[in-house]
Amino acid sequence: MGNAGRNGGKYTTPLIRAMIYIVQSKISESIYDSATCSADFLCEAYNYLRQIVVTN
Repeated sequence: MGNAGRNGGKYTTPLIRAMIYIVQSKISESIYDSATCSADFLCEAYNYLRQIVVTN
């Protein structure tokens, strides 16, 4: 398995995107990222929600 899907202990964007799409957050909900060191989850959640707003 090695470092596949990881970069220095940090999960890469495809895994984060998959998790965001599985949860399917709504614009009225709060999003909590307990590991905000890199803010990758928050940025991907923002991109996901922005995509929903733009397409509607």
